[in-house]
Amino acid sequence: MVDAYINTTWLKLSPAFNTSMCTMFTIAPLDFYGENDSVFQEYNKKGNLFMEYLEDYGCFEDVPIEFMVKMNENITLLFLMPFQTKRSSNYRF
Repeated sequence: MVDAYINTTWLKLSPAFNTSMCTMFTIAPLDFYGENDSVFQEYNKKGNLFMEYLEDYGCFEDVPIEFMVKMNENITLLFLMPFQTKRSSNYRF
């Protein structure tokens, strides 16, 4: 997400998918007119949940390297834990 200050208003913007990606995931392209937030599509064209927002970590003045490293470690643990064997600390896929 990116926060942008446009015409005296802070707006929240997300990167947009190109047309072929929107078609592949059956989602509508994002509209942006410079007046309202423009964030990832929560539902696809069929009304099914496409993406869910669980956390908003706010905005940062600079790239938050320490925060990103910590989040990456936490995410890695969450995804790899189910694959850990009892006999070994190695992960297998």
